[in-house]
This record gives sequence, structure tokens and C-alpha cells, in this order.
Amino acid sequence: TGVAGVRNAAPFYEKVLVEPQPAHLRAVRTRTPTPKGDVCLDLTFSDSSVRGAVVLPPDLSGTFRWQGADHALGPGSNVIGR
Repeated sequence: TGVAGVRNAAPFYEKVLVEPQPAHLRAVRTRTPTPKGDVCLDLTFSDSSVRGAVVLPPDLSGTFRWQGADHALGPGSNVIGR
């Protein structure tokens, strides 16, 4: 939770929701521990856009939510805002 916005989205951490809340920050680099492994964010923000990567551990999937739009995340590296 917090700035990274990483939280459990299903029982037993089968899925996560990543909904960053950067406020005035232009970049967020975080490592959030979960029972399945670390969720890593490396994101940059510009006005209403976001770019970067979200890395999920093996056996964990989830959703990246930004300004009301959802994007599926799979295990490994996920490119955000191509």
C-alpha cells in the first residue's frame, strides 16, 4: 500500500493489485514483500501518464490500475506505458 499501492487482491496472495499513488512524486522505485516474493516497481510519472516496469515473482499475477484503467500483470517483468 502507500505510494506503491501494492495490495492483496485474492485469498492467499493469488493476485495483487498495483495502484500507485505518487501525488507530487515524479518517480517511484519500490520493493514490496509478499508471501510469494517481492513486487518491484520502477515507474516515472508525467502529468497524467505513467511509464516503467512492474516485476512480479513467479506464480503471482495481478492488475495494474492507473486513472481508472486496468492492465493485466503476469509473473516476471511487465512494461507499463509503452
